[in-house]
Amino acid sequence: MPARSSFPLSLDELDRYFQANVLSAGRELAARDGVLEWSLQENPQQIALHGSVESARDEPWMVEVVSRGGKTGTVETHCTCAVMEWCKHAAALLAVAGRNESARERRERSDLDAGPRPRPQAEVELRVRRRDLHEKLCALRLSFDYAALGADSGPDLEFERQAVSRLRKIGLTPIRSARYSTVDAAELRDDDWVFDTWQASDQISLFLHFAELLLEFGFRLRTAEDFPVRLASSGNTFYTNIDETAGNPWFDFDLGVEVDGERVSLLPILLRALESPTFPLKPLPQETDQTVWFAPLDELRRVALPVRRVRALLAPVLELAMETELGSDGRLRLPRARAAALQLLDQIAHSQRLIGMERLHAIAERFRCLAPPQTPVLPDTFSAELRPYQQHGLGWLNALHYYELGGILADDMGLGKTIQLLAHLCSLKAIDATVAPALVITATSVLPNWRREAERFAPTLRVLTLHGAQRARDFENLREFDLILTSYTLLVRDRELHAAQAYGVVALDEAQAIKNPKSLAATVARTLNARQRLCLTGTPMENHLGELWSLFDFATPGLLGDEKSFARLFRTPIEKHGDQECQLRLNRRVQPFLLRRTKEQVAADLPPKSEIIEAIEISGGQRDLYESLRLNQHQRIQAAIQERGIGRSGIIVLDALLKLRQVCCDPRLLDLDSARNIDESSKLSRLTEMLDELVSAGRRVLVFSQFTRMLDLIEPELRERQICFARLDGASRDREEPVQRFQNGEVPVFLISLRAGGVGLNLTAADTVIHYDPWWNPAVEAQATDRAHRIGQDKPVFVYRLICTGTIEEKIQALQARKAALANALLDEASTENLAITPEDIAALFDA
Repeated sequence: MPARSSFPLSLDELDRYFQANVLSAGRELAARDGVLEWSLQENPQQIALHGSVESARDEPWMVEVVSRGGKTGTVETHCTCAVMEWCKHAAALLAVAGRNESARERRERSDLDAGPRPRPQAEVELRVRRRDLHEKLCALRLSFDYAALGADSGPDLEFERQAVSRLRKIGLTPIRSARYSTVDAAELRDDDWVFDTWQASDQISLFLHFAELLLEFGFRLRTAEDFPVRLASSGNTFYTNIDETAGNPWFDFDLGVEVDGERVSLLPILLRALESPTFPLKPLPQETDQTVWFAPLDELRRVALPVRRVRALLAPVLELAMETELGSDGRLRLPRARAAALQLLDQIAHSQRLIGMERLHAIAERFRCLAPPQTPVLPDTFSAELRPYQQHGLGWLNALHYYELGGILADDMGLGKTIQLLAHLCSLKAIDATVAPALVITATSVLPNWRREAERFAPTLRVLTLHGAQRARDFENLREFDLILTSYTLLVRDRELHAAQAYGVVALDEAQAIKNPKSLAATVARTLNARQRLCLTGTPMENHLGELWSLFDFATPGLLGDEKSFARLFRTPIEKHGDQECQLRLNRRVQPFLLRRTKEQVAADLPPKSEIIEAIEISGGQRDLYESLRLNQHQRIQAAIQERGIGRSGIIVLDALLKLRQVCCDPRLLDLDSARNIDESSKLSRLTEMLDELVSAGRRVLVFSQFTRMLDLIEPELRERQICFARLDGASRDREEPVQRFQNGEVPVFLISLRAGGVGLNLTAADTVIHYDPWWNPAVEAQATDRAHRIGQDKPVFVYRLICTGTIEEKIQALQARKAALANALLDEASTENLAITPEDIAALFDA
């Protein structure tokens, strides 16, 4: 007999842990000696009870109760039944341990029990009998086995009466009482039972359905040789198997059950369960742990599986199987990105003690955490200090790369997606100097910004920008570079050249450019060969879930299935029916592969004011107009200097600067014949892209421009995008009304002319300031910025300056750093007399 139990849960405390009906059933089970064996194990960390509890099946239920931390600690229960925890079997084990004896020990001790309790075995045999010459019917033959009770045991009439009553309860009747007109009596006996209402087409399925109930009642089943279905033995031992090969983007997953001593894949069986009218997808009113379902193994064999256990496995397996075909071996071939879906199966495997669950748990945990093999350390080649959230982003990117997975970095605008990717590329280069080059694809206007940021933060990276007619030759030497920059437009044109390349990383900047999966850019992007694919965007979804699918189909192919299955399983239920459970499943699936931090979430890591240069490249007709105007104005200035001298040519210099600045803003600002047919503006396009992203992220934006006519051009762009705005300029009669609309949150965007709104306003509702055409006097620009960044502001403020590269805007910015006084004087309209400018300064401003 085991030593006196020291388990820290007494009999009086059980009602604190078990529901009343479960505890009552457990005590009843213990009272009738349902606990067959038990043992207690103790160590300094925990106390564990292990026991076996009787079952209606051949094998008993195995129960474990573990206490950690003594009286004030935790208690956990595990059972191989379908309930799995805090079930009546666990209650029975605790009750028996409390009185310190098992069923066998109690029988040995008791002088009242002279022998085993009279418990005969009720057996039913499923048979087929002929109804007449043309038709057959199923019959059930009932018998009782007293062999285990000894030769002297007489019949247990009460037990037999209960068995007969249960047969009648499910609709069976003795053949002698059946209402059949013709029966071949030679093949029947009085103890054969049939259904009184009979349809030839459903006899087999009807008998199998009620055989499930008979098993639950405790009957032992067997089939006669003439019965067309064989009942396979066992069905309680489940297993999992995962075949994962390094470097392979797929892994094979199998879930099975041991039947007649062999392992049988359960995945086809589970899929058949969904189609079977006999499988209860929802719990039955009288369902118990013993309720079974006869699963079809093949045309001949059936195996009894616990309904609750099968149902628990059904949902996660269905989600996997609905998106991929089963192999001929019954396995699922899944993309590596779907390994995260094994988390739910891992939880079920742990609770149900599936064989192979340790490997399943290891893989699921690895992909759940996506932990890099080591904490990322910034190499010396990276010349910036990352903020804490950016350090986390670097670790996430590195972990994805380590596991050969892609993802979407969806931080708010201004939080440094570019710098995190550059840090990632430097980190990869430090680990492996021979790593294949990275390809970044972005909008044409933003290419200079990427090159500028790379030169600033990752100066050792060898950067190549693909552009111009000579770029085809550049493809021959891509391996000589670390970072390749190209545009979406050129990606499509150069798709055959890219197809021959193998990249280490391919990153799509402003990845909403491929939100339409049928667009040429999206189609070509999906063909790129890379170890890792990344999307960088502050708006991974703008209108509908189909856009999110398109981005993930590039970054992690297979994660969300094909477009059709995604629409069926997620998009339609969520968008049309508001299915919250479906939304949660989608969130769980994409969570490891989508990293998004809002400005509010990382506010503690941000400085009070972040100043960002947004470098933009002008192109097409705008670039041609700028170049022709630059040459013309340069000649005009040189002629004026020759005629009047440089000191008296200030008004001409300022007029030339004004015209070039207007071209940078929008050619339509110029009152020139050569500008009237040019309606493209790279800067305006970039502004609208930024506002789309900022407004969708809930940001409050001030847009400053020196030119009220520029505000006139911005307005229709905002209306077309249905972005609400207020406006303040010199013509505004009521300054208070637009200010209050913005401050009260009625509109997310406030258009302000620099003269009208640069001073005297308190706009602390803003968290973003955009200088469309920066004022080159820093004090004036700072005054405008301080409309938002002032006392009373409780949020970090982002300040963007839109600068067209290779233009007068960039040159004055550079000149401002070298000769601040001159730069201020150039645009100080107070006086143009005695302008302190040299021929060298003129050349620096107007030369190509």
